[in-house]
Amino acid sequence: MKSFLLSLALILTFSVFSQSVTTTKIVAFQTLENNSKSIEIAKRIQDERESYVLKAKNKTSKEYVSCKWKTEISINELTLFAEMLKELNLGDSYESNLFDLYSRKNKIKVKFKKTKCISDHKVFYFQESCNRSLNFIIYQQQIEGILGELDSMFLKDHVAVK
Repeated sequence: MKSFLLSLALILTFSVFSQSVTTTKIVAFQTLENNSKSIEIAKRIQDERESYVLKAKNKTSKEYVSCKWKTEISINELTLFAEMLKELNLGDSYESNLFDLYSRKNKIKVKFKKTKCISDHKVFYFQESCNRSLNFIIYQQQIEGILGELDSMFLKDHVAVK
């Protein structure tokens, strides 16, 4: 009887303290540069808290080592990113605490500042840990698809944007 009560108490304790995490992919795309990266933005709901996760990884080749990045961003930062992609004109640049955007020709160079490689691989002769930040290039035809996905997400979630 004691073992039954103990196992029942453990099961109830785990179910009470366990956190349900739901992740839904919003946007996923491949960059069209030499070191191609796959970028994914997902909505993460943990209990009643909503956040957004930016994940990226590049492919391994002779010239490049495989890196992975993951960072959590708020709805305001995601909204700002979408608005700046929409409003950036040719030759303009935008800098913030989270990201930098540089527009050249028909492409935009994006640099996320709060990201570091999480692959646990070593670089150089002295085996230093990799600490590359996430940089990638988006072409104009990709921007329209990304903004379409983000705009539809904001319309579904009824987010007010100033």
